[in-house]
Amino acid sequence: MIPGSEDSDYEARVLQPKETLKIISRLEYPEKVLVLLIAATAVRISEALALQWRHVDFKCNCIHIEQAFRLAEITGTKTKSSKADVPMCAVLAEFLRNWRRLTPYHRDTDYVFASDKLKGSKPRTGQMVNRHYLKPAAVAAGIIKEGERFGFHSLRHSLSTWVNTNLKDVKIAQTLLRHSTPDITAGKYIHSVPEENLKAQAQYVALLLAAKPASEAKQ
Repeated sequence: MIPGSEDSDYEARVLQPKETLKIISRLEYPEKVLVLLIAATAVRISEALALQWRHVDFKCNCIHIEQAFRLAEITGTKTKSSKADVPMCAVLAEFLRNWRRLTPYHRDTDYVFASDKLKGSKPRTGQMVNRHYLKPAAVAAGIIKEGERFGFHSLRHSLSTWVNTNLKDVKIAQTLLRHSTPDITAGKYIHSVPEENLKAQAQYVALLLAAKPASEAKQ
């Protein structure tokens, strides 16, 4: 299994927004932009690396997902439903604009995250970025321990879990992740949050105690 890939079947580490921010703050361009992009849109790492500037639509505030970068080759998307547009908020758009101004590979047909080693002919690899940038930043931020499994897929799980917890709408999470059905999202990408579990338990116990007969409640 490829570390940090969207095909890994390990239990993803779900991050709170403040934890993701700690990781992003320890990165420089372009890794900072790549991590923010995936955290904000839930695109797969293979889809993010396959992006060319022509896919970034600043006028329509969206990013067109049309292809993926797998095993050093550009391929089609994982599923038909994956081939869709994802929203691009103003903050994310500004980060991408800044990166386009900085990178020598800024033409419409250039890859957004082009490999300097390969002189822009191909994108960078997810394994390399995960090993040398994402995981070290997560360790430095105290999010994971040295040697612990961790990858870009955790960002995808984190967004869907946050949306479900805070917006209470699995349909939004499904749309963001571009799943064909909400069952896939709910079954695999929405995780329980310990703080929310504790809060729910406390509320339930409070109701139980409130329902006790007055004579029993005094004991």
